[in-house]
Amino acid sequence: MIRRLNSIQEKNFERHAAIWLERRFSCNDIERETVRLVIETFYKKINTPLPNIVFLESPFGWNWEKDSEGYLTVFVDSLIFDKSLWKNFWEELVFRLDRKLSENLEEKIKLSLLKDLNEKLMIDFWLIIIKKISLKFSWALIDTLLRKQIGEKSLYSKIRQKIISKGLGFYLIDSLKMRVKELFEESLLNFYWIAFYEFSEKYLECKYDKEDSILLNIFSEIAYHCFLCWPFKNICVVSNWPIKISYVDQKIIFKDGYFL
Repeated sequence: MIRRLNSIQEKNFERHAAIWLERRFSCNDIERETVRLVIETFYKKINTPLPNIVFLESPFGWNWEKDSEGYLTVFVDSLIFDKSLWKNFWEELVFRLDRKLSENLEEKIKLSLLKDLNEKLMIDFWLIIIKKISLKFSWALIDTLLRKQIGEKSLYSKIRQKIISKGLGFYLIDSLKMRVKELFEESLLNFYWIAFYEFSEKYLECKYDKEDSILLNIFSEIAYHCFLCWPFKNICVVSNWPIKISYVDQKIIFKDGYFL
């Protein structure tokens, strides 16, 4: 049972956090073929048919409709009526990893490491960004849905009718805003937990089950290669990194001109 880190483990922790912050927010263009292979590996691992993969220069780039009619419709339908595959499989994986960690790591050491990692990975900064970007994304999405026509009705009206028919409420805007915020949190904050579980496995000799270790590595590869990845059953949306991240000014700028 580990009750405190030794000097070598402390140095490895510093290095591990620095590498994760650099690799997670590199501001380099995504390598689409590599991303495609990583995502396909994830879907195969969880026994789910391969989806349509949509690449965006920023979360606000609605150019997927130009490439193939219907992607936006599929995405919004998935957003409202399905859980992301991140949520389904990540929560189950975390439960199993925590159970293994409890056999090797005292709870107070775990909490101390998580607190230090929070600071080193600039999580408070990303919480602010998530609040801003999810709100801006929600209204951009709502505006797009109002303008997109499906026959004589807007896509917004069609989806709202479906929500009401399923007894899920009357207000599409509230549902969208809530789901969008959850989606950004899942995609932008999971790297924090991935980094923690990776460190525990590599440097604290916490041995996970083989299949869990493989799945953790797949999640790690997705976080490494994508700024945002939103995997659903029928569609997976991937966003390029910003071209600039300013921790001082709390701003990010994307290649297509969108910024916060």
